[in-house]
Amino acid sequence: MSSDAFKWVLLRHELPDGSWHYDWLLSRPDAPEQGLLSFRVFCDPISAVERFEAIPTPDHRRVYLTYEGEVSGGRGTVRRVGEGSVARISRCQDLLEIVVSEPVSVTLYGRADGPNWVFDRHRS
Repeated sequence: MSSDAFKWVLLRHELPDGSWHYDWLLSRPDAPEQGLLSFRVFCDPISAVERFEAIPTPDHRRVYLTYEGEVSGGRGTVRRVGEGSVARISRCQDLLEIVVSEPVSVTLYGRADGPNWVFDRHRS
């Protein structure tokens, strides 16, 4: 298994219109062959706030764990602004638990709120 098998990254995605957001991408320890679990967020989910909203986006290819630069199709550019390790991701219906082990130990508890997710952050 590659060294990026259980990683997360936070990419700043700058769009051609000048707007931007973060793409929070997580590899799945229970299914590393699948695409990256992906959310659009507007803050650093690991250290910035205790509660935040995340917009689910389609799974991303694993190449984005290390990629920086132009996004195909004229969709802007991405630059890595955070990264670390994922210890566990557990999902049960509309609940999601994400345990991050690096750079700090954090557990994120998410619940579906309509089409989006709301996460609460707890330091371990």
